[in-house]
Amino acid sequence: MSSTPHELAFALSSPNAGPLAAVICALADLFEDPRFDESQRALLRTLLDGGKVPAFLADRAAERLMGYSAAIESLHAAIAAVEDDCRRSA
Repeated sequence: MSSTPHELAFALSSPNAGPLAAVICALADLFEDPRFDESQRALLRTLLDGGKVPAFLADRAAERLMGYSAAIESLHAAIAAVEDDCRRSA
């Protein structure tokens, strides 16, 4: 079954569409990233066709995402510290 963008937009109006919205936002970002190449698209297609995410894969992805999140938080803290230093110096 193939959905049109309009059908997906309608599905997003559902009160339970939060997970769908999150996936669509992630996919929109992925498709804009030139590093997300055809080999990664093929891997994602295989996962979608399988209809489930194996537990070990979900765990590995969560670990990777937590590392990414920690790096972003660290960067944010460093930027905030520099901004504070600049304000004190001014």
